[in-house]
Amino acid sequence: YAYTTIPTYPSGQIGFMVCCLDANRNLKKPVRQWSEAEEEKLCKYYNKEIHEAAFVLPNFAKKALK
Repeated sequence: YAYTTIPTYPSGQIGFMVCCLDANRNLKKPVRQWSEAEEEKLCKYYNKEIHEAAFVLPNFAKKALK
């Protein structure tokens, strides 16, 4: 579960969950693999590295989950 704050949203924050029915699916890896040209054309911000980094935990969170 993750959340972000959005000043224009009625409560000021919104939450996100990443889910999949396939227990073997690695959600840390993007489903679609784009070429560099496609990525350049379609995405200003997103890329494979951004996707993977979104699932990296800070050290204090890793310790808390052990």
